[in-house]
Amino acid sequence: MLRILTALTVSTLTLLAPIGSAQNTADIPEIVKRIGPAVVLIQGIDRSGATLVGSGFVVSSDGKVVTNLHVIRDLASGAVRLATGEVYDSFTVLAFDERRDLAIIKVPGFDLPTIPLGNSNSVAVGEMVIALGSPRGLEGTVTAGVVSSLRDHPAVAGLRIIQTDAAVNPGNSGGPLVNKDGAAIGVVSLKLRASENLNFAVPINYVRGLLGGVLTALTLDDVRSRLEGSKDVFAGGATKRPGVLLAGYGSPADSFQFVFIELLDFLAAQGVLVANQPTEFKPMRGDSAALNHLLDRLPKLADSLLYLTVEHGWSNIHRATLRCFNVDGKRLWEEKASSTWAWAASEQGAARAIAEQLTKKIRKRIGQPELPLKEKRK
Repeated sequence: MLRILTALTVSTLTLLAPIGSAQNTADIPEIVKRIGPAVVLIQGIDRSGATLVGSGFVVSSDGKVVTNLHVIRDLASGAVRLATGEVYDSFTVLAFDERRDLAIIKVPGFDLPTIPLGNSNSVAVGEMVIALGSPRGLEGTVTAGVVSSLRDHPAVAGLRIIQTDAAVNPGNSGGPLVNKDGAAIGVVSLKLRASENLNFAVPINYVRGLLGGVLTALTLDDVRSRLEGSKDVFAGGATKRPGVLLAGYGSPADSFQFVFIELLDFLAAQGVLVANQPTEFKPMRGDSAALNHLLDRLPKLADSLLYLTVEHGWSNIHRATLRCFNVDGKRLWEEKASSTWAWAASEQGAARAIAEQLTKKIRKRIGQPELPLKEKRK
């Protein structure tokens, strides 16, 4: 199974710019030609044997590469391929920042092409930016836009982010966001789901901070060990709640939310002990890395996990998968459901049909250890 976090190369470049954008698009091909060779492909195998593909960009001629932490954190082994096709079969991790989702990795390179670092403190709302990445696996895609805002991260305390309307989709994570001078001002990190043109990058000055610190070569196992032992003192720590935790992601967002809430309501009505906070609706980040990360943290959160995914396929077909994991991360079972708009008459009708199918299928599992019942009050 191939799980694409991002797959970025610099061949067969596709240029997409929003109509009516203020930037001089004539400069963009020259910028891409200059910085493209510094973009690299990161690929490896995770602990379950699945292939993960990510990207990064070289910031020093001796082989320091910037990427997102979520691109590498689940790798058991990994390699880096340069734009020239040259491959380094392993890398070390020099520094990482979990809060800001950043990592600096190192390959034994020499005289490599680099992308210069800009100053994110000087970024202005309205200035032109370019994002490089591989949305939906379309390698070598370049998109252009503007800085829409500078704001606090919507989910991470103490983190400022750059908002841009440059098109970003799954596959862009870890790629550079550059300005009109071709200098990196951010690391593309996330897209707000159920929205258009709401995309975000981590300011590059956080990368400067990592590069300016003590850089010690770590293995991927070393990184995971340190992450497992870390605690966010500002978050107060997650409190484990007994029962099953429902999480997941999907598109269209309205359909996913409908199915998610229907499942929560069904479990509650059946007397199942649910670990979610009352009325909690918190879909996870939309990629498989989020599931791995959640399974790593599950012993601190709940006793088991129901993970829902919903996707909109061809011919207006909605498909859903509900997977159940125990506290050790072992998949116990999965159920599938599907419906078409033509049959259900509307998107919401298709979502309702999926919810009915899934609740019918899991009814027989109520009361099993992974779906425990609440203790009856005497």
